[in-house]
Amino acid sequence: MDYSGPIDLDQLFDPQPLYERGECPYSFFAFPLSIANQHGVPNDQQAQEYIAAVQADGVPVGIWLATPVEGTAYAVVRPGDIELLHRTIEQLADTRRFSNTFAAELCEKLFQQNIEP
Repeated sequence: MDYSGPIDLDQLFDPQPLYERGECPYSFFAFPLSIANQHGVPNDQQAQEYIAAVQADGVPVGIWLATPVEGTAYAVVRPGDIELLHRTIEQLADTRRFSNTFAAELCEKLFQQNIEP
């Protein structure tokens, strides 16, 4: 698995139709909407590496920008892919590339850096 490659933008799905059907996308990484680049992905290199690592293990990932939480965007999976996501996160922790708390710690850091004065 290549954990350092870029996010495969062509493979990202749009979670909005899921939400509109009443199915809630399952988020595994939150980031300030203000750091979304022109492709909607976070402009933070570590965040991109993490999302790419999840994708590299075959987990279909979407980036949700029009979320119910103002100013927050999410990397998400479909409800049917939650178990696969959890296995992948465990595998990433086993390789020591990303700890079990990596996503939570990076999310917190990104939101703290982007607090408006």
